[in-house]
Amino acid sequence: ETAGINGVARQNNNRSGSRSNEEFRRVVFVVEEGVAHMREVSTGISDNRYMQIQGGLSEGEEVVTGSYRILSRDLEDGNAVEVRNQRTIASRN
Repeated sequence: ETAGINGVARQNNNRSGSRSNEEFRRVVFVVEEGVAHMREVSTGISDNRYMQIQGGLSEGEEVVTGSYRILSRDLEDGNAVEVRNQRTIASRN
């Protein structure tokens, strides 16, 4: 099964504020009781709409979707979120 979710690659800043390629992490945000929690995942193939998540999520977990800008710059671990629609999963045959 494949779901249209937006993942992000985040970099952690070191103390000097510069970024290092060694610090990239692939993450998604999982919703638990109205709160977004950053979760590191392993990914496989992807295109403009879909990303294969190979590890780091459990079946049935609710994942935050949205624009890349919101997910990569604005949303932080522990932010309150509002669920506005139901989860849609598409099966690719």
